[in-house]
Amino acid sequence: MRIATSTVYDQQTTTIDNLSAQYNSVGNDLSTGISLNVPSDDPSVVSQALTINNTINAEDKDAQNATNAQNQLTNTDSVLSSLTSVLQSARSLVVEGATDIIPNGSQRPLIGKQIEGLLQEAIGLANSKYGSTYVFAGTGESTTAPVTAVGTPPTGVTFSGNNETATQLINGQEVAVGTTLQSAFNYQSSNGTPDVFQLLANIANTMTTEPAAIQSAAPINISGAVIYGNASPAGTQTTLGDIAGPPPMTTTQLTADDASPGSPAGTGYYSVNIAGTGCAPMASCHRITFSFSTGARSSWRKSIFAEARAPRAPGLLAV
Repeated sequence: MRIATSTVYDQQTTTIDNLSAQYNSVGNDLSTGISLNVPSDDPSVVSQALTINNTINAEDKDAQNATNAQNQLTNTDSVLSSLTSVLQSARSLVVEGATDIIPNGSQRPLIGKQIEGLLQEAIGLANSKYGSTYVFAGTGESTTAPVTAVGTPPTGVTFSGNNETATQLINGQEVAVGTTLQSAFNYQSSNGTPDVFQLLANIANTMTTEPAAIQSAAPINISGAVIYGNASPAGTQTTLGDIAGPPPMTTTQLTADDASPGSPAGTGYYSVNIAGTGCAPMASCHRITFSFSTGARSSWRKSIFAEARAPRAPGLLAV
């Protein structure tokens, strides 16, 4: 079989072209450090490379989200620490203002002004930001401060955010990266207790309005007594002085029984039994006798003597 000379030339040319293309490919790989430039270079290897690249990108995103979450939690913790300091300062001022040493009309209104300053500071903390996001605004996109003071001086606040906790997607899971205004400031609590803003506003108003009155909000039973609060009728509320002061004097009308030893009838002697704790049955007790003369001279005398006698009942001191 004869092969034409042109065919041989064509085959040689094709071989040279292939070798030249391989040379260029190897040279490009060496210069760029990349062996796969287009999917056609090796489809199976390119598919594996794309999967690996997607995994690396996802892990990088998770790492970035984790870093952001840590920074946001650190920022929130710092804000809550500042809020704790505000409340501790308010507590110290309340204790100072509750003492009787401070005169009404001078010092307490100044304490009220300081409490108002702490209220403004608490509102500022409620509007804290992390980057461009308000920490306690919830999950909504807020471009303005979510907490706004009501009144001058403030008597409360309004809130334009929501009570949903912000989250970050980390490794396919939603992770909370903060807290809500309700949790941090007790705002619109389910049990009806006042929030931080209302509490500070009430304290400031109490300190500013003189005279300061310390009363409970409702009657409270203590040691067999009752403390009547603001819910009781006017004039019946219990004050701190009622609790700390001495008990009222009690007057008891006595009837003469002429029980003094050897006293004749109608001489106006009285006897009183007082319960004691140091008088055991059949033990010696003290008896104190007061005798009064009811004659025309209106004189009186008092005799105090001790006698050893068996008490009428266990634990009774005969007087």
